[in-house]
Amino acid sequence: MRKILIDTSIFIEMSRTGKGQYLQLLGYADQSGALLLTSVIVISEFWAGDSMRSKIGQFKAQKLFADITPILVDEDLAKKAGVIRHKTKIELGDALIAATALAQNAQLATLNDTHFKNIPGLKLWQPPELRPI
Repeated sequence: MRKILIDTSIFIEMSRTGKGQYLQLLGYADQSGALLLTSVIVISEFWAGDSMRSKIGQFKAQKLFADITPILVDEDLAKKAGVIRHKTKIELGDALIAATALAQNAQLATLNDTHFKNIPGLKLWQPPELRPI
């Protein structure tokens, strides 16, 4: 089964615009049977945002994450993230997200390709091309 791990940037885009790759991912998963995942680090980053100050923002966030399987950080994942951080110098949150995708053998869906492009073995998800009708 194909797995796709969703980065914070995808959720933020959906929260701000009501459209974008999040909707493409849901449609793709529905059609292909892919499993959509996210890291608990992504949930933490999202909940740290200004929109979480209101009950409405919190309710919308709950709905946004409802169909996405969260992946916890354990000791092995933390160590793998530390190695990634040491080798690539990316921020620790991004290293944890990348380590989670690698550990799950999942592609990473992100709008911040440059944050993750130098991580060996990490595959970035690309939306399928839309076919003309």
